[in-house]
Amino acid sequence: MKNKVHLRFAEKEDCKNIYGWRNNTRMREIAFNSDEIPFEEHEKWFYEAIKNPNRNIFIIMDENFNDIGTIRFDKKGKHALVNIIIGWDFVGKGYGSLGIMRGSIDYLNNFEVGYIIAEIKKDNLASIKAFEKAGYKLYKEHEDKFEYRMCREKISE
Repeated sequence: MKNKVHLRFAEKEDCKNIYGWRNNTRMREIAFNSDEIPFEEHEKWFYEAIKNPNRNIFIIMDENFNDIGTIRFDKKGKHALVNIIIGWDFVGKGYGSLGIMRGSIDYLNNFEVGYIIAEIKKDNLASIKAFEKAGYKLYKEHEDKFEYRMCREKISE
């Protein structure tokens, strides 16, 4: 397992990579919305998203600065929702939990929110493990999902 990830803000040039990661068949199986997204729809969403001051999209890079996934934070008042996608070639290598940890700590330290919420389908055991390993704690169980949270006062670098 690798021990380091880097983050950078997503740019216009990242649209196709994020589209590919999001539409991977295996990734869609674990997503709440498992439909394939047409590129034109994704492109419109992406260009609006990177201009939205309440949405921050970061590219996760491995130790060699190769783009391997994306993590997004959607600010909703005093909290943010998190969403992560790791490129399928990098799944199972520890990058998910490292990206979640690094992204979440950086986000809590640099944006005015008290906590971050991760909503995870109950059968998505890999994501549950990754968020727990990154320091998220189970907050609430819903009918179809778990709600995990990371709070500002409980983080450390």
